[in-house]
Amino acid sequence: MNLTLVAFYGSKPDPLRQLVDALQTALCSELGPAFSAYAMEQVHATILGLEGWRVGVEAFNDHFLRISGRSAAMDLRGFLQFIVGTPPFQIRIGGFKAGISYPFTSRGMQPHTRSFALNGSSAVMIGWPVEGGVYPMTLDALRREGRRYNVLHKYYQKEDDIDNDLFLVLGRIDRKLVSDEKAGFVEGAVRQLLAGQEPVDIRMRPEDLSVVAYTDPQLPTLSSVRFSISDALSKADELMLLYREHSEIQLIMTDMK
Repeated sequence: MNLTLVAFYGSKPDPLRQLVDALQTALCSELGPAFSAYAMEQVHATILGLEGWRVGVEAFNDHFLRISGRSAAMDLRGFLQFIVGTPPFQIRIGGFKAGISYPFTSRGMQPHTRSFALNGSSAVMIGWPVEGGVYPMTLDALRREGRRYNVLHKYYQKEDDIDNDLFLVLGRIDRKLVSDEKAGFVEGAVRQLLAGQEPVDIRMRPEDLSVVAYTDPQLPTLSSVRFSISDALSKADELMLLYREHSEIQLIMTDMK
């Protein structure tokens, strides 16, 4: 199996649950059988991928190996101890108007445009950390801390790359059944739906985070196992044994080239 750190997998705060339900309903209405909604418990936000390999009793983060090219063992226990002590922070989803310049961008775009997208075969809703009227880089900072434990976020291909997005996949799209014109229309309609409502501010606490062991990266609940952060910390040695074993770290790095 593999591991990943996610938020809001399983139970969700009522405002988030209601918003996910509203958007899934709208997508079903617009796209019909081309849209397959995730089960509510399956909808989640990936915080940091913990995917990797094991050599003996040591595990190596896949993204760290691929991007840095260095064979430094992952400190899973230390990383989870850091996550347990992470202060709660707010995430804002929706309420971002078109034509308004906000004090931040996401991938060079204004938040209205980034708030919802049909990203390949995924329907994705995005929110960002907020504190009062300020949009701090809280989530980006949390992800960057993973480097101290030899865990690297997959979107940090370069030293100055930034990812402060909290993205939630709502379901899958069969793009063979959806024209580019229809996809653009649906994106615009859902963005307007999000922009026209009051912002949904959700408190993210360590107890809202989970380590999920999975075989399917979509994290279906029937084949995935959720661990609260405290449980994952207490079972860190057992979780390490879930990684696929390889005989030598140099062979893993050779295979990646």
